[in-house]
Amino acid sequence: ISSTKSIYCLFFVVMSFIYASLAGVSASLSSISGKLVFSEDFRPVNQFLVAGCLLSFVLAYISMWYCHTKALSISSNTVTALLVNTSCNFIVTGIAGSILFNEIHSLLWWSGLPLILLGCSLIMSDGKNRAGEAKTKSE
Repeated sequence: ISSTKSIYCLFFVVMSFIYASLAGVSASLSSISGKLVFSEDFRPVNQFLVAGCLLSFVLAYISMWYCHTKALSISSNTVTALLVNTSCNFIVTGIAGSILFNEIHSLLWWSGLPLILLGCSLIMSDGKNRAGEAKTKSE
């Protein structure tokens, strides 16, 4: 029974991470589509492309909220889901901005990306360590 319970818990951890990551990527796609639709500099000339970008903006926004609420509902704590969502959003938006819109990021910005990932992993591992310590103290 213990191994079944641990597999069940692992499944929820993985699914929460996947949903939170998808929420971050969807938020990034929503902001990219929004920039294409609402910015005068990048607005497509063809009205069908404008409609497609607007539809993409709305669908990505809906997808972001759906995935974010699913991640929050199955996550062991909300901080983990929020951190994964935010870091994925930040990373994908920054990389897509560089590729699609020729935005220039400084070396400081690029060196901050691994620090964000490191900070998220430290925060998530700290919560797990504290939960394990509390569990052993109660036994």
